[in-house]
Amino acid sequence: MINLASETEPVRFVLNPDARITAFDTASRTPRSQLVVAERRFEINQTAVDLFTQLREPRALPDIETFLATGGFGTETSGDRAPGFAKALIRLGILVRTDGEGAEEDGVIAGTGLAAKRRPLTLRLPLASRRRILPLTSRLQLLFAPAALLWLWGFIIVVHAMFFAWTVHDAAMFLRAAGSQEYLLTTLLVLVSIFFHELGHLAACERYGAKHGEVGIGLFVIWPVAYANVTDCWSLSRYQRAMVDAGGVYFHLLFSGACCCLWFVKGDHLYGLLVHAILGCTVVNLNPFLKFDGYWLLTDLMGTPSLHRSTGEAWRYWLARAFKQGGVRKPEILQRHPVFVALFSFYAGGSLIFLAYLARILALYIPRVIAVVPEHLHRLAHLALQFDFGWPFWRLLLGTVIICVTVYRLGAFFLLRIFRGLRQAARLVRLSSQPSPIANDHQ
Repeated sequence: MINLASETEPVRFVLNPDARITAFDTASRTPRSQLVVAERRFEINQTAVDLFTQLREPRALPDIETFLATGGFGTETSGDRAPGFAKALIRLGILVRTDGEGAEEDGVIAGTGLAAKRRPLTLRLPLASRRRILPLTSRLQLLFAPAALLWLWGFIIVVHAMFFAWTVHDAAMFLRAAGSQEYLLTTLLVLVSIFFHELGHLAACERYGAKHGEVGIGLFVIWPVAYANVTDCWSLSRYQRAMVDAGGVYFHLLFSGACCCLWFVKGDHLYGLLVHAILGCTVVNLNPFLKFDGYWLLTDLMGTPSLHRSTGEAWRYWLARAFKQGGVRKPEILQRHPVFVALFSFYAGGSLIFLAYLARILALYIPRVIAVVPEHLHRLAHLALQFDFGWPFWRLLLGTVIICVTVYRLGAFFLLRIFRGLRQAARLVRLSSQPSPIANDHQ
């Protein structure tokens, strides 16, 4: 518990000495900045910049309350907001007391114009540190020179066009001709290509002046994924960030292009199967509705810090308009050029369709999966009573645990979002049924 009271003298607060404020390039009409504390980054508006500039010098709670009342955070002067505000910033590691007390906690502070950039992965396991891979990425960054990009993208397009022109008559021949050994080698080489994919992100960071971090594996909802720590790329321009986002796909397709050439030379079905596997990974990775490379690429090209957040704000506004509920501010993303708004609206509609598709898959998948759990538990109990703890027991136990964890994680991830949307719609319906305090308003 953080106690802000003091019997001797007022407690004073100061901005974390390690914190820095940098520009944040977006397509927003108003300038945006970001507050960087260690590896955490927060999007802030100009009012928050002014506050944190004031807090570079020690301030007491009355000073903070005065700024909250007059600096654009609101006009209330109840004197109750400053303690909660200070506690929240201490937990986030943004403020420190002059006596050094503090803690960290994830969150978003309402009314401050401050939103944390959260990591989409629930688990991270670093495999190679920056120091180990910097010699490699410092050389690979040469592939992002303008001339190299032009020639290598031409190479990618030409070799893949030739590959599919020669195999279009029988695209499934690689699947029929491949044996168990080819499938095993393909899996191993796909893993190598995924590591090369992550090097593409890191090399792009190095090319444009951002400091990349480690590479490793993580957990996205329930899926194991590879990741590259490119947090510092938020300091780049949004078009440079887009190049970092596309760097993984660029390197992945280079790997696939090399496999095309090997297939041309050797005619080995392994390389053809590998091309199809890499292109399949690329298609999944470009999905703009999940936080894969396609999502971040579209986010930076559209100049919005978070497409998911902007989509949620847009749907809340559209629902409020549909139910004739006033007082809902029009999101900034819907105030841009009509062509941009049309493209964003198409994305927002696609997000809703994608969420409905996933909900349908879950509705079909979860009951079938849950139905096998009692049978698995019965078999486990039977083996345990016979003290048969061989491989069949542990294989069945592992499978049961994976099923239960999968159902829980998928259900919690998607059903929670559906519940939030339904709750928002229900609130708007309830408010729309109440009489308006303003009658015959024709303005």
